[in-house]
Amino acid sequence: MKPKLSNLLLLLLAAITVSCTQNELPTAGPVLDASKTVSIKRGEPVTFTFKSDSSGRKIDWQVTPSGHTDLKASANKALITFQKSGIYKITATNRVVTEEALVRVDSTVYVPSDTTKADTAQLVVPDKDTIVALPPRDTLKTDTVKVKPDKPIHPDSVQHITELVGDELLLTPYLIDSLPAPSLGIRAVTLKSYKCSFSYLLAYASKSGDDLKLDYPGVYEYFQCTPGNYNPKSYSIFNRIKNGTSTLEISMNGMIYKGTITSNGTSFAINWPHTSGIKFTTLTVSK
Repeated sequence: MKPKLSNLLLLLLAAITVSCTQNELPTAGPVLDASKTVSIKRGEPVTFTFKSDSSGRKIDWQVTPSGHTDLKASANKALITFQKSGIYKITATNRVVTEEALVRVDSTVYVPSDTTKADTAQLVVPDKDTIVALPPRDTLKTDTVKVKPDKPIHPDSVQHITELVGDELLLTPYLIDSLPAPSLGIRAVTLKSYKCSFSYLLAYASKSGDDLKLDYPGVYEYFQCTPGNYNPKSYSIFNRIKNGTSTLEISMNGMIYKGTITSNGTSFAINWPHTSGIKFTTLTVSK
């Protein structure tokens, strides 16, 4: 009996090894459709689709372990980002059918392909906030979608924006220890609420010598969403900022706001004369 049991265990281990070699994670029961299950980077958005539901029942989503993810659900889809590496189980149920997926998240940080130039700003992965790859500027269209209070929104285009008319932005600077010093991150959030849970603030950042620029063209709506009140956010990083004073230019709604950032290698001081439109929560950041 013991040799047979040992042989059975060896066969099970071999099966698991083959599964991992083929970059697949085993699950029990119906499997959630996922845009990616392995080699996921921290902050990389992954879309999950609950395939078993066609009745319009409410779908409950759960991520295990919890506390290090951001989940935004709409209809039978969920957009999830993971802030820490490890293996996660995603569960979706409509109380009749339950689907699961296992995903593996690496320790590397996700950086969208259009912001990877050596000396330009990049995106960062903060805790509990979604980071989505920015679409190219020439693919954006002005939003013509009208919100219906009791129905999901079906965008007229997969890629479109809502302009920041009548809105203001609140910016919070912070130090980035994991990137070449001195590196400064900027978190931006709209003060005005938007009627779509699947939305985020567009932020295009660039750095040329001592000139730092940020452009906030609008709020990006990813795909069909559930109406609600949501304050979209974005995160940007300026890395390898030279010691001394750099100009900071921020564009929004056709307006250009100007100030300066002074770095001494371990801290930043922001000189910002504006009290409306673009506002900072703090003007000094240090280790």
